[in-house]
Amino acid sequence: MNTGDFFKNLVSEKSITWCNGKMSEENTPNKSPSVKLIPNQDYFKIDLRAMFIPDQRKWLTKYHAVVYSFISVPHPTGNIHEFNVITTPSKLQEMDKSNLSRVVMVNIPLLGNVPYTGVNVNMQVGLYSVVSSKITKPIIDLFSEMSKMAGVSFVANALPYVKLLDRGISIISNTESENELEVGFVDTVSDLSTGYYVFTRAPKSRVTLSELMISQEDCSLMFKNGKVFDEFPYIIIEISALKNRNDWFQIPDIKSTYNIFLDKIKTRNKQTTYAALLNLESALKFSGDLLKKDADKIYKKIKKETDEFLTIHRGTTIKIFPEAANLKVF
Repeated sequence: MNTGDFFKNLVSEKSITWCNGKMSEENTPNKSPSVKLIPNQDYFKIDLRAMFIPDQRKWLTKYHAVVYSFISVPHPTGNIHEFNVITTPSKLQEMDKSNLSRVVMVNIPLLGNVPYTGVNVNMQVGLYSVVSSKITKPIIDLFSEMSKMAGVSFVANALPYVKLLDRGISIISNTESENELEVGFVDTVSDLSTGYYVFTRAPKSRVTLSELMISQEDCSLMFKNGKVFDEFPYIIIEISALKNRNDWFQIPDIKSTYNIFLDKIKTRNKQTTYAALLNLESALKFSGDLLKKDADKIYKKIKKETDEFLTIHRGTTIKIFPEAANLKVF
């Protein structure tokens, strides 16, 4: 993906150091201790929690606040996979100067439940104000819908949409248009830790992160003395870690195999059921979207439930294995 000009306006201001970084635990909503992610032992996800655009440009009458996210992660298969999100929260569509300056608390997944490998993760996230007269709502809705279809968790889903979403951000970030990048960040990290990360357009000479805290009520940014932080645009993201992936049955390279297994076990045919279970075991343990420990746990649970189910329903099993013909049928 060509992202060379993505944050051109921000990065070109080399003389300015922005008030950005990880918020200390005591200044976050849940005050949860930060945990360092363990390679090949944790899944991680990234969510956009809050955004704010101040009422500074009075000439702007109607606009869309568009969030763009590009995150590339190393996949256990050895490839680098890209996840794109272009979305407009419903509360930030067709806004005007009368309701421009307000915080919007959101819960937008930018990356969901992918294995952490300990190798570099590239992140580019930006909040744009897009002039409505320059780009129509249906176009933004189209890119938003493609983002949903691509997903933020499953590699196979994301692949077909990469180039289309790349085209979407090219339109939105066109430097010749009146669209403006309000705030954004570019970072490549290998050592990830859970917690809240704040990115503002405030110069560090004016504001330091140690002066700020995140409100527990609406996830807005404020000064510790109670004053609202409303002079500069900002975004807040949260990085979380998980040990188990509860949506494993939705992973594309597992879903079809799991559905076949379900069809077979419903017949109570032991031979075909265990054949399908064997295929499911391979799909689980060799999926790049599951951690090995998690895949083993999922398989053992399914195997145990399968054994118990076919033991209880022994009537069908008798018809399959002639040597069991003298057993009592329940």
